[in-house]
Amino acid sequence: MPAVVDRAAFVGARPIWLLDLELAGRTFRLSSEPVVVASDDGALSYDGGLAQVDYEESIDRLDSALSEASASVECFLPIDVAALIGAGHPPAGGAAALAMVTWRGGVVLQTWELRLRVLAGRVQSPRWGDPTRALGWFACTVREEAWDDLATVIPAALRITTTAIAEAQAADVGKAYPYPIGRPGRSEESDGTEIVVDGSPAYVYATDGLGNVNKLLVAAYPVVAANVYIRKNGGTFGNCPISHVTDLLGRIVAVADTSAVVVTRPLDADYWACWGVEDLFPNADGAMRNPWAAGELRGAGDVIRWALSLGHVPIDHGRWAAVSPWLNRFRIATYLNDVEQMPWGFVADDLLPILPVALRRGPDGIYPVLLDLDARRADAVFIITEGPDFRQVGELTEEGDIGDIVNEVSISFAPDGDGEYRRVLTLTATPDPDDADEVADPYAQLSAARYGVVQTSQVSTDVVYEPLTAHLVAAWLLRSRAFLSRSVDYLADVSWGIVQVGDLMQMSHASAGMTGRLGLVIGRRWDGFAWQFRILYDEEAWREPRTP
Repeated sequence: MPAVVDRAAFVGARPIWLLDLELAGRTFRLSSEPVVVASDDGALSYDGGLAQVDYEESIDRLDSALSEASASVECFLPIDVAALIGAGHPPAGGAAALAMVTWRGGVVLQTWELRLRVLAGRVQSPRWGDPTRALGWFACTVREEAWDDLATVIPAALRITTTAIAEAQAADVGKAYPYPIGRPGRSEESDGTEIVVDGSPAYVYATDGLGNVNKLLVAAYPVVAANVYIRKNGGTFGNCPISHVTDLLGRIVAVADTSAVVVTRPLDADYWACWGVEDLFPNADGAMRNPWAAGELRGAGDVIRWALSLGHVPIDHGRWAAVSPWLNRFRIATYLNDVEQMPWGFVADDLLPILPVALRRGPDGIYPVLLDLDARRADAVFIITEGPDFRQVGELTEEGDIGDIVNEVSISFAPDGDGEYRRVLTLTATPDPDDADEVADPYAQLSAARYGVVQTSQVSTDVVYEPLTAHLVAAWLLRSRAFLSRSVDYLADVSWGIVQVGDLMQMSHASAGMTGRLGLVIGRRWDGFAWQFRILYDEEAWREPRTP
C-alpha cells in the first residue's frame, strides 16, 4: 500500500503538480512551479513547464467495468518536440505519472516518497507542433492503462493429449485440464438437506485394460481435498480417493481413483467431480489451494485477487489483503475449462456483477472498492462538517427514476452439467407461504410500500452453489436497487486531495439537512484551483441513527 499522506501538510499550502513524462527514451520531470523535492535517493529537480492539469475519475457501482482515471495535461518541454518526434520517436504509449506536493514559506512539505500520487498511466492522444506556440509545447491525455493483458487463466499447453495422458479418450483430446475452484457440485435444499449436482468435468486418465475407468483427471494441479464424489451421466456413481500423479509431460495433476467403485465404469460416460460433499466426507474440502491462507480458495475476495494475479497487470496486494476477509463471506464455486479464458473476462463477467465491489486502478495497481450498504459511521474514512474548506456546490440530484427500482430478486444457482440450475431463491415483499424458496425481505417491503410498484430482476450465476451465498448476492442486488440514491457535488481545498474515489465519508451540513450522514465518494476532479467531489447518499432505512 502507498505511504500514508499527512493532510495537515496540505492545509493552507500551495499545491504544486509534478509530472514524470517518458518521451524518446528520456524522462522529463515537469511541475507547475520549479521545485526541488527531497527523496531517499537524493534531491529531484522538477523544472516547471507544466502549464495545465485537468484530472477526473469516477466509479459506477452498478457497472462491472474497470474504472480508469485520466488527466489532460499541457506542458512545455526543453526540446524541439516536432523535431524529436520527426526523428522517429512516437510519443503515444510513453509512461507518465502525475502527483502533487505542497509548498509553504519556500519549503516543499513532502518528500518524493510522501507525495500525493494521483495517476500513473500512458500517454494518449498526444498533440504538438502548434505554430502559434513554442517548439517545446506538448499536450496529451494521461490515462490509466486499459486491461489489455493477453494472459489466460489456463495455460494453452494444458490440453488433453495422448502425449501427456497415454490413455486419453479421443472424445477428450483437445479439452482443457479441469480447473475447479471452491466446491462446485455441493448445494443444499431450502430445508438444509445436502444435494449433489454435477460440479466440474472429470476425464479418463487411466483404465484397467478391460474397458473400465480406473482413474479420472479431476484437476490440473494438486488439490486440498482428499476425496471427491463422482457422478456418471448425471446420476450416482461413487466416492473416490484423490491422489496426485505426474502426467507424461511432468505436470502434477489430481486424479480420482475409481477402481473400487462397484458399478460399471464405461470409458464413454460423462463423469463429473462433486467437491466438498460433507454428508459423504465429514470435514470435506474443496479443490484449489488458497495462495494467501491455509485451506481452499473459495472466498470471493481471494478468488478475484487470484484471477487478477494470473495476468501481468500490477495488483495492490495491500488493499486486497485488507478487504478480502469481508468479501470472502461470498463463497465462489465453479470451474474453468477454456484455455482462451482471460483473467479479466472471468472477473468482469462472472464475479463483479454479483458482488458488492468495484475495481479501481491506482498508482500501486488494481484495488477493490467495497460497496457495503451496511456500513456504519465508525467505518467512515473521513468525518467532515461543511465549511469554507469543504462546501456544497450545486443541488442534490436524485439518481435514476422509479423505472430503475428493483425490489424483488430471483436468483438461479447451482448449475448442473446440462446447464440447468438446481436451485432458485427469491427475495420479495410478499412471499408465497407454500414456497420455501421465496423469502420475505424487509428492504423489498419498504421499497414496495414507498414507491407503490414491485419490479423484479431475474439473475442466474454459474459461480454460486451455496444457498447462503446466493442469499447474500440476492440481498445485495436488491438493496442496491431498491431505493433511489442522491448525489451532490462539493468543492474542497487542496488539503482534501487525500480523499479517494471509493472512500466512505460521514458528512454534516445544514444546507442539505444532513447530520452524520454516510456517503460514498463516486467522483473526483481537479478544476484547476481546487478539488471537486461527487458523493452518493443511499437510503439509510434501518441504519444506525444519523445524529450523534
